[in-house]
Amino acid sequence: MAHRFGLDSLVVREGRFYGWGWFLDDAARAVQCELRLPLRDGGEQAVTCVPGGTREDLRRAYPQVPHAVSSGFLLQGKLRDALDPQRPARLVATLANGEVRYCEVHRLPHPATAGGALRRALGKWRREGGRALLAALRARGQARLHGAWARRRLLGRLRRWGARPLTLVIDHGMGGGANRYRHALVDRLAAAGPVLVLAPVLHELQYRLDLHADGRSLECRLPRLPDLLALLQRLPRLDIQVNELVSYDDPLALLDWLRVQRARGAGELVFHLHDYHAACPAWTLVDHTGAYCGVPDTDVCRRCLPANTANTMGFTPGVTVPQWRAAWGPFLQDCDRIVAFSQASAEILAKAYPRLPREKITVQPHTVDASRLRPVRPHPGPPLVIGVVGHISAAKGALVLRDMARLIRERGLPMRIVVFGTLEHHDVADGIEVLGEYVAAELPDLLERQRVGVCLLPSVCAETYSFVTDELMAMRAPLAVFPIGAPAERVAHYNRGLVISRIDAATALDEIAAFAARVLPAAAPPGQ
Repeated sequence: MAHRFGLDSLVVREGRFYGWGWFLDDAARAVQCELRLPLRDGGEQAVTCVPGGTREDLRRAYPQVPHAVSSGFLLQGKLRDALDPQRPARLVATLANGEVRYCEVHRLPHPATAGGALRRALGKWRREGGRALLAALRARGQARLHGAWARRRLLGRLRRWGARPLTLVIDHGMGGGANRYRHALVDRLAAAGPVLVLAPVLHELQYRLDLHADGRSLECRLPRLPDLLALLQRLPRLDIQVNELVSYDDPLALLDWLRVQRARGAGELVFHLHDYHAACPAWTLVDHTGAYCGVPDTDVCRRCLPANTANTMGFTPGVTVPQWRAAWGPFLQDCDRIVAFSQASAEILAKAYPRLPREKITVQPHTVDASRLRPVRPHPGPPLVIGVVGHISAAKGALVLRDMARLIRERGLPMRIVVFGTLEHHDVADGIEVLGEYVAAELPDLLERQRVGVCLLPSVCAETYSFVTDELMAMRAPLAVFPIGAPAERVAHYNRGLVISRIDAATALDEIAAFAARVLPAAAPPGQ
């Protein structure tokens, strides 16, 4: 059987790496991929490849392979030594049928050294005049020139405000609900004064600092976070809104910097609880087995965390959960406010930090505009169609859906599963129909067109909030969820809702079938 692979991108900078690629075998899907990187010390470092969402390009290129759409992966982390570009890397893939495939990657990138190039060019400027710098920067590309000048312009702009307060918003750059929330937050804050936004640019392993003021914005990028923090250190006063620290290469150092700013007279310090990164580097609280951990005793964490790099992004090797909380705890104590989006998430944070004053936490649910979503007419079947909405990753329940689909086939149940969105770990042969991305306003029509009877939110992590839950409830759709997090909190008080008793595929099917028999209208007689 043929196998193919590609390493689409791999950036190495300041001892970190980030990249993505794919592996595809005609015989079976890969259940685990590992990239073994050659190091200068003569050894190698094994990096777990994390499933990287859907790959429509591979579905189109290899339509004869049912699992092509799920063959992509991401890889990220820190190197314990420099790469050895003279030796090939090895991709080791374990297939669902137990077979193992080996592939060699002969071309590894040289570490990115834009900062070093710029410093050398500045030295030549001093020795030989400005033309040497301009020539060097042109050789490196216009983006480098823009970055250097943007930093100087940014400093000039900041100095003009003098003692006038600025707001710094710290966020990740990974998309999703946290970024949408940040954009709205920045718009609101910028109406009152200048706002700075600090975020990683993961695919470049750089950091960007954006200034939003007077209806305009200015961007500065640097490869090292300490350089940007040193720039911010010059400002006399900052109000700080911490939206997300996931994907920062050294979040504990950033927490120390935030505490120093607080000690030297920074203004208001607010933390927004979008996930459980404050409790564990595995910010979804999904453990190394793929199950929700529930904030266990730290002895359990000690065994889990080293094996859980797939859920930590690999940027914090060697850090234990007690060390992690020893850094986060004082930061949370320093905060003026902690904004949670559900009572369930506030209680989970309190379980990790029982001494945290509850009065610091404000529960402030998101607002969802459901004005374009009409009530839907659920279809009783048969077959009973279970509708799943959104991007369904492993933490969002992709593996549970796969097990449910397998049981439907094995038991011959009059049910089928339809995903309105995308599904990781998908194999066309699993019997789950995946419709791809959708426009929110069209969702009621899509659900009715597919004759959906019950919707399911299959998350196996304790979501801090769920926009999809709000949208489905606004459409009056029968909705089932697992018994954790904000969705269970909301659905428990919804008269068309089911909180499944435990996270288990067979239990979910049994209880959804009984729920559908109670809440769905009887099927119309033939001919009507």
